[in-house]
Amino acid sequence: MDFLKKHRWTLLIAGSVALIGLVLILRGGGEKESALAEKDPASAMNFYMNLFSSSAGQSDIDPSKIETFEVERKDFIKKVHLEKETVCSGDDFEVKVDARDPDGRDKDLIFKVAEKVGNPVILKYYGEGTQDIVVTVRDYKRIDTKTVSVNIVKCPDRPLVYLKAAPHPMRPEEGEFEVIKLEGFSGKTRFSWDFGDGTTKKTDTGYATHNYFARDQKRFHSTFTIKVTVTDEKNTSATARATIDFPNVQWISSQMGAATIPMVYNRFPVKKDGAYTVDVNMKNIHNESLSLGDAEVEYVSCDGERPSETRAYGAGALLSQTSIARNAVANATLTLAGGMMPKSTCNVTIKLKGSTQSGTSVNATMYLTIPVSNEDRKYKKHQVIDDPELDRKVQKAKKLLGKDFVTVDELRTLEKEGKL
Repeated sequence: MDFLKKHRWTLLIAGSVALIGLVLILRGGGEKESALAEKDPASAMNFYMNLFSSSAGQSDIDPSKIETFEVERKDFIKKVHLEKETVCSGDDFEVKVDARDPDGRDKDLIFKVAEKVGNPVILKYYGEGTQDIVVTVRDYKRIDTKTVSVNIVKCPDRPLVYLKAAPHPMRPEEGEFEVIKLEGFSGKTRFSWDFGDGTTKKTDTGYATHNYFARDQKRFHSTFTIKVTVTDEKNTSATARATIDFPNVQWISSQMGAATIPMVYNRFPVKKDGAYTVDVNMKNIHNESLSLGDAEVEYVSCDGERPSETRAYGAGALLSQTSIARNAVANATLTLAGGMMPKSTCNVTIKLKGSTQSGTSVNATMYLTIPVSNEDRKYKKHQVIDDPELDRKVQKAKKLLGKDFVTVDELRTLEKEGKL
């Protein structure tokens, strides 16, 4: 489990690029903005695995030891902007990098500041003294580095907020933000959030999540700065910041000839009037409209001994909306009518296919888990665990959410919010 947590982005990128490589074998792509269009999928996969495999406390990858591609020095970095040159211990500060590719491929540049991927990034140090910060800018074959320094000093008698920002462990396009410690506050506190994309939120607890799937994907990765302002009963207030970075997997795939559509949905559909429905948000990252025409659905039985069934439909038979305007978000409903699904189905994979206005192929895949019926509980893999405390939380979660079925993710979120 520790390995999976530590390397979740490595596995995500590797799996995504492997899938892209498979699609590339079957078809080419349209006009490209990135040098990735010239690379083979295997080399690209190695590149991303090496890029995202380093973690906190480890030095950046030594390009001379990577055998999968050649690396040359290039003058990418023009200037590194430090928000402050002298910083109080425990305070955050921004580092922003001005970099350009002399060959005009700025979208291929990937930034890493200290141990954080992204640009800009928010850093925070403790203790006293000079802290060196290594800035790395690289693309597929070239690299540039620069070291800057800040002076860390003690600044007593002030409130402090310790904010943690990380990718959500169950939702890849979502960020999870948590105030893990407060100093200098008293009594009840309230929290005001700014998620860096124009969205704000107020909470009574120091926990929040936000989905970034609708972000513009115009380069390798996107960085967002999150701010939380904490205020107590005496109006003592302090603000903390953090950054979160997302690899733009769909943009990367489009540059390699396998355009995919970012999607957000609850993989546990709701059953109503004999049909299963789920709300689906889809983002068109292309500068032209697209339409989905075909759907291939694989039904996997709860009985492991029974083979799966695959059926073909028109996309319109499943989705309430199949066309998306350029750079727009479509809010649709996917419906699996009662007659579509074989008896005792537990898992469904839906592959959607279509094209942009100019004819570039696009695709999207959904994975649904069908709530297990009482009849299907007889299969060994659906044995019920007798845990009174877990059952208490499930029953309370059902009441809070107004649902007959709750997921592990929903339970986890309610626990983080202090509602269970």
